[in-house]
Amino acid sequence: MFYFKLFENTKLAEFSVSEKNKIINIAIKQSRKDFPLNVKKRLLILGGVILAPTFIFSFIFSFNGAMLWMLLSTMLLNIKMASNETPVIEPYLESAITEFINQT
Repeated sequence: MFYFKLFENTKLAEFSVSEKNKIINIAIKQSRKDFPLNVKKRLLILGGVILAPTFIFSFIFSFNGAMLWMLLSTMLLNIKMASNETPVIEPYLESAITEFINQT
């Protein structure tokens, strides 16, 4: 989970880490119903930021340099995408908390 800003939300202060994780996952699922992922855009970003430079780095720095770039860029891209999605997911936290409390 790379939704760091959602973990720090004051609405989730009274919950444990595992409960926060479950609530945020519920909020993500609810937001994806209204705002589905654009898979084509994600694949183009994946190819442009991770795969193409990895292929080039494999010729320049060998396989080890390419693997280092792939791991680092994948992690940074996940963090960046999650921070971009956070404002979309935040409004769903209230309903996710309510749903979580009703489940337990």
